Amino acid sequence: MTKATFSNGFTDTYKGHRDVKAAWAIILKSTGETLNSGHSLDAQKADKTARNNLRYTKTDCGIVTPFLSIPGKTVSHIEYVLKEARAQGYTGKAHGLRAFVMAHNAKVTDAILREVRIEVINL
Repeated sequence: MTKATFSNGFTDTYKGHRDVKAAWAIILKSTGETLNSGHSLDAQKADKTARNNLRYTKTDCGIVTPFLSIPGKTVSHIEYVLKEARAQGYTGKAHGLRAFVMAHNAKVTDAILREVRIEVINL
């Protein structure tokens, strides 16, 4: 078992079998509470994994706008994402949907990162 202790005192224990070399945590700045954590093969992968997990991290930091799915290739999925994007203010056609989704998700990520910090430690 590999243990990682973060600056707020939170300890995460890895019970898997991979040769992990880094750990990550998403920590709420206002309280120091750990919202999500995990282990990765290296520090670069840990940072990327933590950023990707922002969408699954429940916070009380006033973020009410959800992440949008990247539109797929099927008509039904594009229509689904288009409906969700319209609820977030998108007024364009399907061909501009991907750019809108990427910009929207970047704004949501920035808003979350103002309230949380990502901590990566090497093991």
